[in-house]
Amino acid sequence: MIKIIAIHGAGMTGAIWERLSRHLKGFDVIALDLPAHAADDSAAALDNIDDIALWVKDRLPKENCILMGHSMGALAALTLSEEAEQVMASILLGVAPTMPVNPSLLQTAQEKPAEAAELILKWGVYNGNPQADEIRAELMQNMAPLTLATDLKACDNFLAATGIVNRSTKPVLVITGEKDKMTNPEQGAQMAGLLLQGQHAQIPGCGHMMMAEKPAETAQEILAFLAG
Repeated sequence: MIKIIAIHGAGMTGAIWERLSRHLKGFDVIALDLPAHAADDSAAALDNIDDIALWVKDRLPKENCILMGHSMGALAALTLSEEAEQVMASILLGVAPTMPVNPSLLQTAQEKPAEAAELILKWGVYNGNPQADEIRAELMQNMAPLTLATDLKACDNFLAATGIVNRSTKPVLVITGEKDKMTNPEQGAQMAGLLLQGQHAQIPGCGHMMMAEKPAETAQEILAFLAG
């Protein structure tokens, strides 16, 4: 069974993938918890995308696998995909070539992390989803206070994506949410168009957290991509 190595986004944990994983039948989804993100992890958070990619690389299986990343995790997956021979393809959710973070959000994450987390959940989950409140309650729990600020700075400082896109040779699926307020879905679609083997799928009526908001629809796009 082919393994899908899943990398969560800023302020999240591997639990973000639970709803989606149930629909990816025939694949073994291994959801990682990056350092300092799990409730019982006292390690320091990694403060740049390259270090996150290297950390994930050390945990890849030796056999062929698929990388799947969301937001910050998508940047790490894109960075790593060309370096690791065993990576067959990548799935990038809620991503754009550059992901600058609003300066006021960066400051809030540094000074009032709980308030910043609430803002991200407010913006990240589409209000039109009937399960919006339930989904928000599942996310961004029990991590070290400054972890979110570190993650957001890593996204804000990452400038290498455009160069990676231009030299990427492996199949890549970019999934955007129609109602995403965190990353621009048009930029995600443009990013897919620049990739040599890029494909794009947009999930209607969905915000930034598509794997939790629309897991069945997201899985359908992923399975179609992997079947190809």
